[in-house]
Amino acid sequence: MCTSVKNTKDIIAKDPIDKLILEKGFRINRIIIEKELDLIAIILNTGKIIESRILYFPCLQKPLRKNWKTGN
Repeated sequence: MCTSVKNTKDIIAKDPIDKLILEKGFRINRIIIEKELDLIAIILNTGKIIESRILYFPCLQKPLRKNWKTGN
């Protein structure tokens, strides 16, 4: 998935997420991860919220190299 291209009119989206980003103009405003609640929430520029369980994203279950809140 590539969202950093300036001219997206020439790009044909291949998966549903690319279609939303490239063809519909959706953008992610914020990502919230609550490990204790097993919750990931993605807030889009349209005001819609996509929620899912962290369980479905194995790479998010591993400890992060750096704690975002404390910087350690």
